[in-house]
Amino acid sequence: MRFKSPLGLIARPNLSLRTELILLLGAIVLLATASLGSIAFNTSRTIVEEGAVRAVGVVANARKQALIRFLSDQRVRAAAVLETVSVGCAPEETICIRRILMGFAASESASAVQLAYRKRPPIIAGDDTLPFPEAATPAGDQIARFVSDQTGRYYVIQVRDVLRDGEMVITLRGDMDGVNSIFNDRYGLGESGETFLTDPRGAFLTLPRYPTPTGDFYANEGQAIGSCLTGNDAEVLGRGYRGVPVIQGFRYTPEIGGGCIMVHMDQAEAFAPTRQLRMELIRVSILLGIVAIACSILFAQLISRPINRLRDRARSLQAGDFNSPVPAKGFAEVRMFAETFAAMAASLRNSRMELERSNEQITSILESISDGFIALDRDWRCMYINHVATQLSRSSRDELIGENLSEWFAENLSSNAGAELERGMRERTRVHFEEYYAPFDSWFEVDAYPTGDGLAVFGRDVTERKRFNERLQQTQRLESLGVLAGGIAHDFNNLLTGIIGNASLALEESPAKPIRGWLQNVVAAGEQATALTRQLLAYAGKGPFVTQPLNLSELVRETSHLVQTSIPQTVQLHLQLAENLPVIGGDVAQLQQIVMNLVINGAEAIGEGRTGSVTVTTCLQEIDRIYIQQTFAPE
Repeated sequence: MRFKSPLGLIARPNLSLRTELILLLGAIVLLATASLGSIAFNTSRTIVEEGAVRAVGVVANARKQALIRFLSDQRVRAAAVLETVSVGCAPEETICIRRILMGFAASESASAVQLAYRKRPPIIAGDDTLPFPEAATPAGDQIARFVSDQTGRYYVIQVRDVLRDGEMVITLRGDMDGVNSIFNDRYGLGESGETFLTDPRGAFLTLPRYPTPTGDFYANEGQAIGSCLTGNDAEVLGRGYRGVPVIQGFRYTPEIGGGCIMVHMDQAEAFAPTRQLRMELIRVSILLGIVAIACSILFAQLISRPINRLRDRARSLQAGDFNSPVPAKGFAEVRMFAETFAAMAASLRNSRMELERSNEQITSILESISDGFIALDRDWRCMYINHVATQLSRSSRDELIGENLSEWFAENLSSNAGAELERGMRERTRVHFEEYYAPFDSWFEVDAYPTGDGLAVFGRDVTERKRFNERLQQTQRLESLGVLAGGIAHDFNNLLTGIIGNASLALEESPAKPIRGWLQNVVAAGEQATALTRQLLAYAGKGPFVTQPLNLSELVRETSHLVQTSIPQTVQLHLQLAENLPVIGGDVAQLQQIVMNLVINGAEAIGEGRTGSVTVTTCLQEIDRIYIQQTFAPE
């Protein structure tokens, strides 16, 4: 299957690596340029928009602070007027009070000033003599309160103060030049910006910059004015009273009893830099795309040559060539890739050498163990066999490697052994069994272990162990026989004692020749039986320990008749007995047992089924310290 380029429909089966690189790199660069341009534009637009919105919020805060400062200063002056009236004029001195109020009206640019005591007629001073509207006085936490007269065109500011003789309220009426001067300042709002003040109903307290489309006297702005009149401060995007998209900043003003300070700036003017930025980014992106394509062509030409050389080296590595040098020419990235490729080739070479060393080590271990080892796959093919296994099977390695051994097992192993191997392979479990192979007259002990690929079989020749166990069992049977013979001889000896004793008594009481001869024969036979009994007790090792003088050669000669029946017929017993040996002291039964043990051990050492001879020699030997050291304790 041919590798498919990620360019999909653009790539064709006959395109070269260089062409595919040009297309791929060009697509990547163009995509990256477009993505970066989009990210840059969106980020810049966000920064510009957030900056414009933030500027509107700053202007709204500034207008609120200026209004509060203006009203606070005016309240301080009004409070001073009230204090002056309270101190300098009596309540009934209307001319005095009106003079003070005229001065206050002139200083505040008001058309009229009204001072009212609670439960007293108000005093009006100024050019405008129209009556003031009745309105609630401002609350204690308010700086002032804006109300309108009957015409709806004039607004008043009420300032209250509580003196010792009751509550005094002073009211100013004028054109609100001071307040308008605050909101006529459009610094920071560009060419389209404006600020204005509304009362708690949403009606204009200061004149808007633009006429309303319907001549409405209210700044009806939907959610923005509604949110502000409920006591919220914010900057939002929406449509103003003109129906034009604007940035709206509003601040609720509880200091005048509710109302809003509104700041507008057209979105078209505020966000104009983003349109210029978009055009700049488009031009830069086109230029970068052209440069990127040109660089992609050049880069593809420069990188394709070393990559082709690396491709050829990879093919040689696939073929098993781990030693050829890796070309390291080209750009730094290509050289880095070449160095990495060279390191990979070295790593593969080292891994292969390590694997070969590991295989050699495993082979050395399997060849050095004393057991025979055969590795079988799941199809019973011999994958490996060590030297010991070839010796045990009497076959060469070439005859077994790669061969299916199931038929060989069926022909040469018993049904039980074959079934055990089949069970180990089928159930994936360890099996152990012993097998006698008649053609070799040998016993084999076999352990088989399941592996990932098949079965690992270990075998060893246990013929010598089997024979040793058999000899051990024979020795134990002989020991049992000796115990039995000792018991029988002991009881039989008791019977012989009675027979010999009774026959001896009868011999003394019967001098007649025929009877006496018969009795003498009985006594002689009994004595012979007693001697035989002593020999049985000596064989069993249960004879009484009685020291008496005896001739060692005669004792060996007598014992040889008994021991002759205890050794195999293939072993000849020879005696080389010295005559005229000095008499020695010893227990006859114990010495006979020693002689019998020496002869039987010598016969067993020859081996079952083998011919040989055991020679017993007696002689006179002088034993001194030097002889003992040289014979029994040599250095």
